[in-house]
Amino acid sequence: MRRVRHRDGAAFASTVAFAAGTRVALADLGMGGDHYDVIVPYAYGALTLLPCLAGLAAVVSVWRRGRPAARR
Repeated sequence: MRRVRHRDGAAFASTVAFAAGTRVALADLGMGGDHYDVIVPYAYGALTLLPCLAGLAAVVSVWRRGRPAARR
């Protein structure tokens, strides 16, 4: 049987999802309207960045999983 590797696809997909989520979170910070300076308050916009930190940790974990462990 041939072993199928899905890590490369998972790493790419997780990176794309992280980039899309980060763009949405950053858009929340700068979103304005016609009658308002800011639609989403800055405190709430900053809170939308917190899941991006968890996403960054997940992306780094997926990319490091493909590398062999360093020997001591």
